[in-house]
Amino acid sequence: MNKIKQSRSTALFASILLLISSIVFTIAVAFLDVEVNPDSGQNIGLSTINLAFHKAFPYNSLLYNISEYAGYIPVLFAAFFAIMGIGKALKHKSFKKIDNVLFFLAAYYVLIGFTYLIFEKLCINVRPIMLDGEWEASYPSSHTLFSITLCASTILVNDLFYAKAKWRKIMNIASYVLMFAVPIMRLFSGVHWLSDIIGGVIISITLVSILNYALFYVRSSSKKDK
Repeated sequence: MNKIKQSRSTALFASILLLISSIVFTIAVAFLDVEVNPDSGQNIGLSTINLAFHKAFPYNSLLYNISEYAGYIPVLFAAFFAIMGIGKALKHKSFKKIDNVLFFLAAYYVLIGFTYLIFEKLCINVRPIMLDGEWEASYPSSHTLFSITLCASTILVNDLFYAKAKWRKIMNIASYVLMFAVPIMRLFSGVHWLSDIIGGVIISITLVSILNYALFYVRSSSKKDK
């Protein structure tokens, strides 16, 4: 039990530290080295490094299209767990029969969606290129955000609570690949600034850390049941 408490404290400290890092980096993107992007006429933070990186890696339609479709797969993983929870509720005609981890996962998905909506409204940076005839908000990279948060949570939940499931290994391998491949493809596709990807990674890891901390309560209750 002491080990669990120590691990829980470490997870809480990590979550707080990552949250602070996310806030600090976001503030830096919003207010440091701000210049006008000559293409869009919009302000861009950390402009020196962002403009230099975009010049080195301009728009790549192949990477963009692949990353677009690959970005849907983590969403399917989230839908899988949602269907699993709903299926158990319908089968037993009670939400009490649903694994506690699925409730934490549902709350986590809501948190991800809320985070996404906040940055869509804030619009800290605009894409380096125009897509679909308009300049869209680009910070943080939503594909990076969803791929890391959804894939990492899939691996975490599968390894902790569904280790004996036949589908676990396939989902985990796909999650590991997508968790790294999608952000890298978005980075070099030319549709995001470098800071969009970095911010997406930091914010995503923060959210995953929060889920990891929350799951300690499920771990503790499971040990008590045993």
